[in-house]
Amino acid sequence: MYIAGAKACLHAADNVANGCNGKPDVIEAIALTGIEAGQTRLAVAANNIANASTPGFARQSVIQSAQPGGGTLARVTAASDNSGSLLDDQVNQLTASYAVQANVFSLKIAHDTLGTLLDQRA
Repeated sequence: MYIAGAKACLHAADNVANGCNGKPDVIEAIALTGIEAGQTRLAVAANNIANASTPGFARQSVIQSAQPGGGTLARVTAASDNSGSLLDDQVNQLTASYAVQANVFSLKIAHDTLGTLLDQRA
């Protein structure tokens, strides 16, 4: 967590908007954007599964890319082909779920560490 005056910057995208001068804690920024990317992947997989038998439905996919300074960006696009299977989408859901859990764990450790450091300085 980065504190700018009285403003706490917990979300990487909020840093500049909230006057945090683009200085988030790198671990938290990476974890938060990883959680957001995982949520996007879960939503896309769920949408593909729910609409698999809908006539005319076009599958979607997620393209993830690293961001300068840390973190990741997830973009939803039309799948390059419609040959994906239900099994592919289920695997994508499990993978995204585990990634979200890992990022939440990293975020918790970062918060716990910050709390310990603040307690020691007090």
